[in-house]
Amino acid sequence: GINGSAFSYQIETVLDNPLNLPNTSVPTTYGAIGLPYDLNLNTSTGLISGTLYQGGTFNVLLSASNAKGGNTAMMTLSIQNPLEIWKSEHFSAGELSNPQISGDTACPVGDEMPNLIKYAFNLPPKENGSGHSPVAAPLAIGGGNYLTLTYTRKISAADINYVVEVSGDLKTWRSGAANTATVSA
Repeated sequence: GINGSAFSYQIETVLDNPLNLPNTSVPTTYGAIGLPYDLNLNTSTGLISGTLYQGGTFNVLLSASNAKGGNTAMMTLSIQNPLEIWKSEHFSAGELSNPQISGDTACPVGDEMPNLIKYAFNLPPKENGSGHSPVAAPLAIGGGNYLTLTYTRKISAADINYVVEVSGDLKTWRSGAANTATVSA
């Protein structure tokens, strides 16, 4: 699964039915021990679903049973953060083990744009990103001039927040609907 994304998994079972008797191998109750807190199990259908809000690896004990008996199995559920997936797509195993190359604050091409910023702005980490920084420009609206900030963001980046802040003195910063507005997206 991917942190910040919807997840669903249907428990599928084969219960012992050596005589192939009708309806004796159909589970009536399902169980799951060790699920992350943000997932739910429908104990009647065996559907595990929810939106993932934590990363990690979870060992989950699944069970299915009916009046004739039941069975259990272990499932390993791996939930990755989108940033880690992005890194694995762009860096080799050797580079991933070196924080000087693949770390969040590393700049592998020396362009002074760290990997985390390139991830946030949907840029490849091994290309010079200096021409892809957010662009500030004035915009006339209703007789007033306003400063706009244009940038490309990674839509699937559920593991970071984009916050535009404003200041009149470069000491006190404000954000939110009372201070900023989205012009277009």
